[in-house]
Amino acid sequence: FQVVGVAPGGHELRGAVTWAETMGRKGASAPSGDPAPHITRGEELLDAGQLQDALANFDKALAVAPSSQNAWYLRGVAAAEAWEHSDSPAAGDGRTALLRLACDSFSQVFKLDTSRRSENLYNASLACAQLLTKAAGELESEIGSDQRSDGIRRAAEALAQAQTCFTQAQSLHEQYGHAALDSQSLGSWAEATSLQMRLEIANLQSPAPGSSALTAA
Repeated sequence: FQVVGVAPGGHELRGAVTWAETMGRKGASAPSGDPAPHITRGEELLDAGQLQDALANFDKALAVAPSSQNAWYLRGVAAAEAWEHSDSPAAGDGRTALLRLACDSFSQVFKLDTSRRSENLYNASLACAQLLTKAAGELESEIGSDQRSDGIRRAAEALAQAQTCFTQAQSLHEQYGHAALDSQSLGSWAEATSLQMRLEIANLQSPAPGSSALTAA
């Protein structure tokens, strides 16, 4: 799961639009206006569990203010919650798109926060780390013998990025006085470390032809 950025409106919750097609929807001029009403409405919908409507409002906010770190962060939270709630195998590609959308949204906060110390950066780091840890855990449980090497690689990449995000959040706490990581965050960090160890052992026990021991990306 590569943590990279996409433009607002780049998610597909119901249809089977390809990632390349989604990326191609950029180019329209951004309307002028105040993003605050869209963000406020999006937060209300997020709290009410109306996640798709919340995402639509955060997209509206970003169309008006594409550099709004708060809107990008909240968009990531809404997409992450939608991903977690879409846990049935039938969700298929739509669920994968939600995971990408969440990671991409958090990544935009990382890119936009040039101060490297904001509350949004701290929150996005933790949210992204916990999301990637959960995603890697799912990958581990689904690894079959026919795709073992690829599954291990993908899970390892997600965990490497999760570790980077956890470390960044901890550094922000220590250097700039952000809240200490709570028990949930620390537990998720421990789970990420444990998952990495299990994947390393699994890779050593049944390496792919011509491969060596797994190394973090």
